[in-house]
Amino acid sequence: MRPFRRRFRRHFLLGLLACAVLFCVVRVAPWRRLGVGSATSQPRGVEAAKRAEASLLYASLFLRHARGTSLQAAPPEEGQGTRGAGWKLREPASTRAAEAAETNDFPGDFAAANCTMGRCFNAGRCGGDFRVYVYPDNDGVKVSGLYRKILRILRNSPYYTSDPDEACVLVPSWDTLDRDKLSDEYVMKLPSTWLLSHWNGGRNHLFFNLYSGSWPTYFESLDFDPGLAIVAKASFNTASFRQNFDISLPLLHNSHSERGVFPSVMTTRGNLLPIKRRYHLAFKGKRYLYGLGVEPRRSLYHIRNSRDVVMVMTCRHNKNWEKYKDSRCDVDNAEYNRFDYMELLTNSSFCLVPRGRRLGSFRFIESLQSSCIPVSLSNGYILPLDEVIDWHRYSIVVDERHFLQVPHITRSLSTQQVLDMRLWGSWVYETYFSSVDKVVMATIEIIRNRLHPSSGFVWNRHPGGLTFVPSFSPSLSDYPFYRHGNALHSANYTIVMSVSSAALKESSPVIKLIRSLSTAPHLSKIIIIWTGTGPPKIRPPPLPVTVTIISRPSVQINPLSRFHSVPGIETDAVLHLSEDVGLTVDEAEFGMEV
Repeated sequence: MRPFRRRFRRHFLLGLLACAVLFCVVRVAPWRRLGVGSATSQPRGVEAAKRAEASLLYASLFLRHARGTSLQAAPPEEGQGTRGAGWKLREPASTRAAEAAETNDFPGDFAAANCTMGRCFNAGRCGGDFRVYVYPDNDGVKVSGLYRKILRILRNSPYYTSDPDEACVLVPSWDTLDRDKLSDEYVMKLPSTWLLSHWNGGRNHLFFNLYSGSWPTYFESLDFDPGLAIVAKASFNTASFRQNFDISLPLLHNSHSERGVFPSVMTTRGNLLPIKRRYHLAFKGKRYLYGLGVEPRRSLYHIRNSRDVVMVMTCRHNKNWEKYKDSRCDVDNAEYNRFDYMELLTNSSFCLVPRGRRLGSFRFIESLQSSCIPVSLSNGYILPLDEVIDWHRYSIVVDERHFLQVPHITRSLSTQQVLDMRLWGSWVYETYFSSVDKVVMATIEIIRNRLHPSSGFVWNRHPGGLTFVPSFSPSLSDYPFYRHGNALHSANYTIVMSVSSAALKESSPVIKLIRSLSTAPHLSKIIIIWTGTGPPKIRPPPLPVTVTIISRPSVQINPLSRFHSVPGIETDAVLHLSEDVGLTVDEAEFGMEV
């Protein structure tokens, strides 16, 4: 009897306490804060119903207090206007996170810090071919010239589809590149993301952005809710960057080439010598007098010298600069005008890239283009395409607090290291950043690479990650230049020849060419791809090397076919020929040596 009495006493006291709280709530609840209104403003029946609803909420809040729940305003249901607004109980973050992980559904205010490809991206849409859908253009909505380039590139890419139901990635046609409210390119009235017919909370959507935030804080705000979408953005900070979900972009000028290549200095001038240029370290830019970005540039003059370290800055950065000018401004402005920006880059071995108002800078890509090794001085900055590019091979990253050590760090590198970094820096620029097309396609390839992972050296070795053709084969071993870690498998080569002639006799040019090349010392095999109609009528005579015929009728041969794997290739070097080419053994052997 004693345990029963103890339980009865406990439940009786808990019930009395609940009734007391409910009574107090009914008497003194702050109705105006709940949006109920006074007794004189609403009918008695409506008032009573709302009071009862609020009382139940407060009672539930008391009874569930042990779980850590809280009260939160609930938005109106769709189509109800403000009449559907009310209040709801909010679960603690840990509970919501656990439930969201189970249901694969994250609330909007929780997604920013927790989105991953597994949680916020529906890989089930990508079961077949990888496809990208671009929403139709919106009449009357402002679109910048640079974003028009991006949309054209996506619509002309091999991944494009006009059917949104078969798309793996969906790209809105609204221009979100510039979200700085003070910019002329800022779209004032950006339509709500809910108007996107396939929005689904943002899953599988991709937004492009170059500028976010505005004066004076430059807080990384897009001024709209991207939901669960992937954000490809410049000047990404480690605090807001979602690892292996978002993508860091370089800053691009509006005049950046759409599909042509902005060549590097190394390519256009063959500028290998001198390995160490006239200036060892250089910087030319603005010296901010107030606001964000003052500290990283205020003290740069301490590391300059009168020989090979050039730090030139100007105080002229807005209309009110004279109001804040200091004693150094006149000297800095005069010295600033003595140097041409591009000439300084192309005559320097290392180019300092400090942060400005934002973490990113045009100077980073411009340094690579000038074959100048970028030295990043921007704490928390996610370098462009950092997920796939090994920037330690092409650049130097220094903590802002250690800027005085930059000259010592750069001078500690050997001549061979400087040459390698300059060469590979020019290569990574031309491979991934020399046109808008390359930047956009690298972004798409990163997303595809997450679904079908490949080795890291694909992106950091010639010919680069954009040459990989996943529609042919997901295996790197099928690509000659990626076989065995990009190391040569043998010193021999294979000839792949496309033939479509109807009938070939002993005196045919193709047979003569095959007979001649078969005597090449380093030739391993000849593979003939028959593209004509009907069975092949090629009967090559006995030769010193093996000749294999593969029938592929009605296949159109194009320049890209040389990168497609062909069964039977056992060498890393492949010589692709057409049937009407004229080539001698010496020429083929010379090509192999090169």
